[in-house]
Amino acid sequence: MTLNKELAELKQQIYTDPEQRFMESVVESGKLNNVPKVGDIAPDFTLPDQFGNDVNLSDILKNGPVVVSFYNGNWCPYCGLELKALQRSLADFRKLGASLVGISPDTISYIQNSDEVKKYSYSILSDQGSRISTIYGLRFDMPDEIVTAMEGLGLNIKKIQGADDEESIIEPAPATFVVNSTGEFIYVFVDADFTKRAEPSEIIACLMSVVQ
Repeated sequence: MTLNKELAELKQQIYTDPEQRFMESVVESGKLNNVPKVGDIAPDFTLPDQFGNDVNLSDILKNGPVVVSFYNGNWCPYCGLELKALQRSLADFRKLGASLVGISPDTISYIQNSDEVKKYSYSILSDQGSRISTIYGLRFDMPDEIVTAMEGLGLNIKKIQGADDEESIIEPAPATFVVNSTGEFIYVFVDADFTKRAEPSEIIACLMSVVQ
């Protein structure tokens, strides 16, 4: 089963009207038009990962292409399916000389204490404060009605993100980029519908075109 088929089945079970309204507001904002395009140079970043390392994009690019996946958070069920799918494809990425990193606004302590994250053998990075997702044009404020819904499920997203009381809760638009060894974007996937994600098979096809 493809990742997006899994996501579609999950959407049928848990999708809500507030999430639909949020998606529509993302489309109407036009902000995703400012997301980097294929051919642009990737903004560099250094972020901590769950293994206690600082991960720098330009450093890992010295070893080959990098797959960079921005996602909402480790509390997000759609993101969980995506991260698991990326883990299943990790060996294929590595055979093609590529590294993989996932990026969310979650604090590093929340990431390190996540039982699911412990199952991943690639770097899960903490972009607390969403500085990097903002640079990449992916930052959106989570609407109050979704915040309330999350609280009803026992999720304190503000605490998960390490935000102060007066700060907005961030829900970055999920996006996947492939950056080649010269720092250029060669694949970009972003969709206002956060229930859709880049298919690992598409990422693999892109990486194969690089090595051929």
